[in-house]
Amino acid sequence: MSKSTDRDSLTFETAALRNELKRFLDTNWKDPISDSILPIGNFKFGVYAFFDYDLEPIYVGQTKEKLSTRIRRHLTVQQFVERKGFDPHQRFLA
Repeated sequence: MSKSTDRDSLTFETAALRNELKRFLDTNWKDPISDSILPIGNFKFGVYAFFDYDLEPIYVGQTKEKLSTRIRRHLTVQQFVERKGFDPHQRFLA
């Protein structure tokens, strides 16, 4: 399935989740080491968690790559989604 077909077939909730995730990852934050301002998604060596609507953690991870790259992979790799039971309609990132 092509990317344009994937985007066209997204449910409203999935599209909203992806939009909010992009907005969050594009939010500027001060790097405590270099004092430079970077989008949150550009930080490397991050820790992140996925929670369900009841605020129960369903996955905690860490990365040595850009935070945005790693988090987006969780939401796009079908095998991971199925194995961990992620449902983009019921999950959010904190």
